[in-house]
Amino acid sequence: MKLEPTASENTGFRYLKEKDVSNPHYQIVCFFCCDENNIESFRFGMVDFIKTACSDQYYGDKSSYHYNQQQCVKLLELAYVLYNGVEDFKLNPDHSLYRHSEHPFELYNEPKNKQFPALHFRSLSGTELNNVRVYFEELFNYKTLEAWRGTLDSLLYCTNKEVELDDIYNEKVYETVLIREYLEKMIEAMGLVCETKSLPYIKLHHPDDFRFMTEEEEQTGCVLNPVPFMKFTEKNFLAVINFIADVIHPEKIYCLNHQTGRDGADHADLILVIPEKYAQTFDEIETVLHFACLKHHHLSCTLFKSAFFDRMITEGHVYFSLACTAESLLYNDGSKPIPKLRLDGRPEKIEKTKHDFYAGFTKAKTFYVAAESYRNDNVILSAFMLHQAAELCLRALNRSLTSQDKTTHSLKALLKFSLRLTTSLSLQMNNGQAEDERLLTVFEGAYLGYRYSEKYTIEPNDLNLLFDKVKALHTGAEDTFLNWIERYDLLIKTAQNNA
Repeated sequence: MKLEPTASENTGFRYLKEKDVSNPHYQIVCFFCCDENNIESFRFGMVDFIKTACSDQYYGDKSSYHYNQQQCVKLLELAYVLYNGVEDFKLNPDHSLYRHSEHPFELYNEPKNKQFPALHFRSLSGTELNNVRVYFEELFNYKTLEAWRGTLDSLLYCTNKEVELDDIYNEKVYETVLIREYLEKMIEAMGLVCETKSLPYIKLHHPDDFRFMTEEEEQTGCVLNPVPFMKFTEKNFLAVINFIADVIHPEKIYCLNHQTGRDGADHADLILVIPEKYAQTFDEIETVLHFACLKHHHLSCTLFKSAFFDRMITEGHVYFSLACTAESLLYNDGSKPIPKLRLDGRPEKIEKTKHDFYAGFTKAKTFYVAAESYRNDNVILSAFMLHQAAELCLRALNRSLTSQDKTTHSLKALLKFSLRLTTSLSLQMNNGQAEDERLLTVFEGAYLGYRYSEKYTIEPNDLNLLFDKVKALHTGAEDTFLNWIERYDLLIKTAQNNA
C-alpha cells in the first residue's frame, strides 16, 4: 500500500513544504488560478522552452524559460504527491468531461460554470481523462521524480546555448519528443484534477481564500464605447470591431493614435487584450485580424496577453499607462476592470526611458552624418548608412517607449510597429501615393543591397529625396518621444492630484 510522502523523506521536494504535501489541492488551485499559469499559456510556454533547448533557435519569450521550468518542477512534485496518494480520480459516466471513446477531442457538454473554458485536451486519451491515475502511473514509471527534475534542469542549461543537449543528457535527443508529450499531458492532467477535484474541495473547505466569479458576473454583457467611434470617418469601422469582438473574444480593444489621412482613410492602431486562458496562438489570431482589416489597410493591431498588459500598467509603464485609458477603450467584455495606474517611481521611470531613447537616437544621427559624408562619392554606401539612420531611429523610439525591440532591418516592418505610438512617421515615409511606395521600396533594399547584392543601385535624385525624408523622420521621432513623456508626466501629476 502506498504511503503519503512527506517533505522530509529522501524523495525531497524543491518547492513543496510539509503543508503543501498534506493539502495538495490547495496548492493546485493556487497554481492554476494565477494568471501566468493558466493551462494554455503554460503549455505553449513549455513547448517553446523544450524546442529552444533542442535547437539552435530561440522560441517564445526567452525571459520566461527559467520561470516555466520552475513551475513545471513544482507541478511535477504536486503530481507525484497525488500519484503516491490513495485518492480516487475516476469520473462518473454522467460527468460532463467523461469520454466514451479513446479520442481526446470527442465532444462533450460544456459545464455551465466551467472554471477553465479554454481547457482543450490535445494529448490525454479518453482512458486517461476518465481516470487520470492511469496517466500518473505511466508518467512516473517512465521516469522517477528525481529523473524528471534532472531532465528539466538539463533542458534549462541548454536554453542559454552555451552547452548542447548531447553534452549533458545521457539519452538520445529524439527522446525529447516523448518528454514533450509527457509534460504536455502532465499539464492537462493537473488542470483536469484542478477542475474536477481541487476546485470543489477549495469551495467547500476554503471558500474565503479565493475569489471565484459569480453567476451574475458571468452574465455581465460586453460593452462598446460609442464616444471613440465618433472620430472615425469610415462608416463600416464599427462592423470591423464587432467582427473582431465576436470571432476573437478579446477582453478589451483600445484604439490609439487615430488620424485621418489625405485619402479619408482612418489610420490607427488597435490594441487587443487577449485572455490568459486562450487556446489559439497569436499567429492564429493575426490571421483573423488580417482578414478583418482587408479593406482597412491603414489599421494595425497589437496583441498582448492579459497578465502582461495588467502588469505593465500597474508598474507605471509609459506606453501602456498613456495608451490604455478609458477614453481610448472601444470594447470591453466586462470580465475585468481597468488596472489602476502606479503613481510612484515617476522620475526614475522617465529618466530610464529618456536614456534608452537617446542612446539609440544618437547612434542614428551618427549614421546620418556618415551617410552625408559619402553622399557624392559613393551613393550605395551612403544609402546603406542612411538606411541605418532610419532603422536605428525607429528602433530607439519603439524600444524606449514600448520596451519591445523589433529586431529587423525592414523599414516597412518598423514603421508598422511604430503605429502603436504615432501615425505621423509612417505617413511621412509613405502617404499611400505611388511615388512614396516606390521610393520606400528602393530604400528598403539599401541594407541588404549594399552588403550582399552587386546589382543594387540607387539614383542620386532618389537618394536626395530620402535624405529629406530621414531628416524629417528624425525630427518626427524625437517630437513623438518628447510628446509621450510630456503626456505621461501630466497623467501622473493629474492622477496624484485626484488620488
